[in-house]
Amino acid sequence: KELGNIINGKFAEKELEKVKNKAISMQTYSRTNILNKAMELAYCECLGDINLINTIENKYREITKEKVINVAKKIFTDNNLSCLYYKSKSEK
Repeated sequence: KELGNIINGKFAEKELEKVKNKAISMQTYSRTNILNKAMELAYCECLGDINLINTIENKYREITKEKVINVAKKIFTDNNLSCLYYKSKSEK
């Protein structure tokens, strides 16, 4: 149901803004620890763009409702669906 709401754009811009702000604040807060900052630098280097550490906040801010909807439509398809069935011991 919730994924359907995202795919159909049934979420408020305000909610998207809250998610972006939370991601940015978590990113900023994690940099107060030297080990986390070093790990983030290493991760950016592994991605091939060490400068990403300086631009990631802007990338978060550039996310729009339309971009979220488009990505959700590509990712949340029946072809990408995984289903896990739990069986009780008595069903074996």
